[in-house]
Amino acid sequence: MKVFAASFLAVMLALGSNPAASHGAASNAVAPAKAQTSALAEELTIELIGAKAQYEKAGRSERSARLGALQSVAKDRHDLLALLMESNPGEVLRLSLPRAVQSSFPGEAVRYFEQEVTEEGVLTVIHVDMPGEGVDRFLYLLKTPAGERSLHFATRPPTLATGTRIRVNGTRLDKAIALGSSDDVTAVAEAYANTFGVQNTLVILVNFSDLPTAQPFTPSQAATVVFGTTSDWDKENSYQQTSLQGVVTPWYTIASTSLTCDYNTIASQAEAAATAGGYVLGNYKRYVYAFPSNTCGWWGLGTVGGYPSRAWIHSKYGFTLPVVGHEMGHNFGLWHSHSLDCGAGVVCSGGTTSEYGDTMDIMGGGPNSSSPHFNAFQKELLGWLNSAGLPPLTTVQTTGGQFTIGNTEAANNSTPRALKIANSTACAATTEWYYVEKREAVGFDSFLSGFPNVPSGVIVHRVTQGDSDSSYLLDMTPATDSWYDPALAAGGSFTDPVTGLTISPTSVAAGTANVTVTYAPGSCTHTAPGISLNPSATQWRAAGGSVSYTVTVTNTDSCQCAGTAFTVNAAGLPSGWSAGSAQTGVLAPGASGTANITVTSAGDAAQGVYSFSVVAASQADPSKTSAAAATVTISNTLNVTATPNAATFKRPKGKSSAKVTISTLVTSGGGSPVSGAVVTVVVKNPATATVGTFTASTDATGRANVVYTITASNPLGTYGITSTASSGGLSGSGSSSFKVQ
Repeated sequence: MKVFAASFLAVMLALGSNPAASHGAASNAVAPAKAQTSALAEELTIELIGAKAQYEKAGRSERSARLGALQSVAKDRHDLLALLMESNPGEVLRLSLPRAVQSSFPGEAVRYFEQEVTEEGVLTVIHVDMPGEGVDRFLYLLKTPAGERSLHFATRPPTLATGTRIRVNGTRLDKAIALGSSDDVTAVAEAYANTFGVQNTLVILVNFSDLPTAQPFTPSQAATVVFGTTSDWDKENSYQQTSLQGVVTPWYTIASTSLTCDYNTIASQAEAAATAGGYVLGNYKRYVYAFPSNTCGWWGLGTVGGYPSRAWIHSKYGFTLPVVGHEMGHNFGLWHSHSLDCGAGVVCSGGTTSEYGDTMDIMGGGPNSSSPHFNAFQKELLGWLNSAGLPPLTTVQTTGGQFTIGNTEAANNSTPRALKIANSTACAATTEWYYVEKREAVGFDSFLSGFPNVPSGVIVHRVTQGDSDSSYLLDMTPATDSWYDPALAAGGSFTDPVTGLTISPTSVAAGTANVTVTYAPGSCTHTAPGISLNPSATQWRAAGGSVSYTVTVTNTDSCQCAGTAFTVNAAGLPSGWSAGSAQTGVLAPGASGTANITVTSAGDAAQGVYSFSVVAASQADPSKTSAAAATVTISNTLNVTATPNAATFKRPKGKSSAKVTISTLVTSGGGSPVSGAVVTVVVKNPATATVGTFTASTDATGRANVVYTITASNPLGTYGITSTASSGGLSGSGSSSFKVQ
């Protein structure tokens, strides 16, 4: 397997799967091999344990070769984890070696290992817009005192803006950190946002050293797009609150070639050229780097917020309002506007989502070269709706009625521009909202004259509370295949199938729409519960060992339901494994409770990585279940560390002596202490001659202490320590040293 793994790794690297080089536009060549890469990394993790055991058992003549083999496995595993860091960071977390396990390896192998870290710094979020793709691609970078780290999330990345100071808890490999989700990120200081007033912008035009005469548009044309068309678009969207002003540089030739796509280098070389040209970068809060088409496959890049904000745009897809406005929308702090396709229905718990699916928003994908307004939710995020002196929203919560809204494009006045409707009832916290707005074929939305369904009705978006990346356009005409007729027409109605909330535009005319909102009488709806595990990380145990889990279950039934208990058990256990069953107390809707279960591995389980699920089922409706994944790694060796009470001792004189207390810690699996283990400690002098052999047994904490005595006759130099432990048929060893001077 070792040779095969190494060969596979060479192929992967030859395909250009270096995460550091892909800059967020991940190589498609890696995708089909994700599962294979993960399986090989898993095998190498187990092989690593075996190589360590062989190294520890090796005699003096074989020890060097065994150490080399151990290093080789460690390096191959490192390189595979580096591939998984970008393509599947959850696997890096699953296969991570706990500190207690790492501490038992020699330093020559440890240098290839991942590390559990807590780091703090300033976040940069860059969105990579890929043409024709429905994939959300983000780069998350953390600037720390020790250097820049790339952040890779297994699921649910945070929706924090560039410039936010954060603290992360994850697993670092080289300069990349794997994180489970936004739960592993703490915002220490929020980014300062300013989306009002004149935005000073510097547009830097650069071409490449291999194409020094390429100038796909003139500085004057670029200025017209940014400070003319795009600025006018911002003014209209913001009700005359926000505009762009600044300058466009001449074309500069930078050292990079058109055969590379390193956005950081392009930015730094462009800024250096502008500075040399006499531009003071500190006078501008927004930078736009514009350059001829090169090997970059993306449409554009944009930091999500931040000062200075940055946008990278090449000429392949045009230096036009749809591109510039979209990327600078990211710069203002916006994420994408999506769509939800539920087939014959309007909303559903599954459905198909499209990253750029909102055809009525420039942060989605408008038709042809149009540049639709931001939707009402996005405008609210920017402060352009519902702020002092700007058009309001009408918030509807628990009590319905009839409401009037004006079209979103109209000049600033006191008429509400949208309804923000809570999709809940009085007894439940609001976690979801419907935004209802009226759009007309005026200004930059004039393209709507070709799509009469929209001006004659209202469009509806669904948004999750507190999630700025959760704007989904709903298709109110699911019988058609088009996403350019999403409006709910006058006289029609939409009813949420879970809550019974009904939205009905009773009349729609030029500049106004009247909408009736009705909350249905409450009824009980059972739903799958929420579930989480503690511990959630991979646990390491010897064969026959047990893992105890605290399972937190949340009742997500509608608030009209009676409380219910939840049964918790394990599913998909490997052969020979066993688990208990437990249940929570009765939980009211919205409440959480815990249950504890223990999973015991088979006594003859081979070394390996084993996965199963912990399942919570509602006793009120047993069909409503949720599962959380759990992983246990079986390692049939002991982890042994030997530590002297000091690193250096002064050789005594005359008849005096010095005591070296050597403490041996023996643990099994992920760090559980092993009591009663037989420990043999061997001390060798600088000439590698044995000068002391001691035997002891570990106490309840897994420790055994022995004392070696230094006298005036001891030679100067480094003394080696080897501690070997055995218990219940398992064994392991660890080494250390001290100096006599």
